Amino acid sequence: MENENCLYCGAELDGVHGNQQYCLDTYCYELAKAERQSSIYEVGNDSKKAIQKNYKLFVDLLLDDESRELELTTVQKRGFNPDGYFGILTDKDQKNKFFKVHDIYFSINYDNNPKIFICKISKT
Repeated sequence: MENENCLYCGAELDGVHGNQQYCLDTYCYELAKAERQSSIYEVGNDSKKAIQKNYKLFVDLLLDDESRELELTTVQKRGFNPDGYFGILTDKDQKNKFFKVHDIYFSINYDNNPKIFICKISKT
């Protein structure tokens, strides 16, 4: 193996075997792996934060009601994120989509006056 450099720290490698990419006597491999994983986890963390924020907002908006319809701009001003959900439920006609945020679903109607319908599904 020709002298190559560690993919993490850039130090010259002692050719132990042909597949070596990181220093053997340091934690370069573990550190590189941790960096790769953290960049992947950032995507999940962003989604999780959006879902949690929407859930908290919906709980505050519903109070004791099972469902409620509000103007979309009002909910957006309070921090609503339209991408903060983790499931989709469609009706039989495939016309209406309800987006799932834990035990709360929401649907957005973009007609002349955009509205959001929020409903809580109680588990019995």
